[in-house]
Amino acid sequence: MSRPCARGCTIRDVHFAACPDFSGGGSCRGCAPVDAIDHSLICQRCHDRITSALADTPDVLARIRSEADPLKAAVYDREMVSGGKGAHAPAPVSADALDAGDAVMTILWAAHMVMNGREPRGSYTISPNIDSRDAHDMALDYATELIEGLPEMSNTSHILTLAEMTLTMPEDRDDWTIAKALLRWPIEDRSYWATQPCPEADCGLRTVKVFPPKLDSQDTLYKCQGCGWRAPREDTELWAEVFTRKAG
Repeated sequence: MSRPCARGCTIRDVHFAACPDFSGGGSCRGCAPVDAIDHSLICQRCHDRITSALADTPDVLARIRSEADPLKAAVYDREMVSGGKGAHAPAPVSADALDAGDAVMTILWAAHMVMNGREPRGSYTISPNIDSRDAHDMALDYATELIEGLPEMSNTSHILTLAEMTLTMPEDRDDWTIAKALLRWPIEDRSYWATQPCPEADCGLRTVKVFPPKLDSQDTLYKCQGCGWRAPREDTELWAEVFTRKAG
C-alpha cells in the first residue's frame, strides 16, 4: 500500500474531490499527495533533489573555502588599521563565507554521525589550514557516503531532518542550509537536452534531459521533463547509446 510523501508534496493541478478547486479555476495548485517511494518516507522528487544537493556540496564548499581562505583574505568584520602592515593586508572577504563553510560541513558531518548510529553534538569548524581542494575532498567523502546510504535513511525520520537542511531556506538570516549556500555560490549546471524523443509510447516529445553524474558513485540520469519517464538504473549503458546527441 502506497503512502504519501512525508514532506507534504502534492501533484500539481490534481485535487481531492472535497477541494473547492476540484473543478478548477481556484487558487489551489494541487492537493492530492505524491506517493512516497517504496520503503521510503519521501517521494522520488525529494529523493532526487536531496541527492543533487549533496552531490553539489563538494564544489560549493570548495568555492566557499576559496573565498574564505585566511591566507588570501581578511574578514570584513575585522577593524582595519591604517599604516604599518595594513598597506599589505590581503583582500577582504565576507564573514558569511566562513559561517557558510562551517555550516555546510556541519550538515554533512551530522548526517554522517546519524547514519552511523551516533548522536552529533556541537558543530564542525573547518581548520584555517584547510584549503579549497582539501575542503572539496572532505565534503566528497561525506557526500558519497550519504548518497549511497540514502535509501536506508529515507525510511527513517532522519531523512526529514536531512531534507530540511539541504532543500529549504532558513528562517533566520544568520543560519545556513545547503540550499542557501547553493543560491549564494551557484554551481554550473552541466545537464543538457537530448535531441532524441522520449521513448515512452504515450509521450514521444523531445523533452528528455540528461544529467551527468556529479560523483563517481553516481550514474547518468535520463529523465523526460514532459511525462516524467526516467531510464532504469540497470539500463544506463543502453540509454547512453540512445541519447547520444545534445540539442542546440
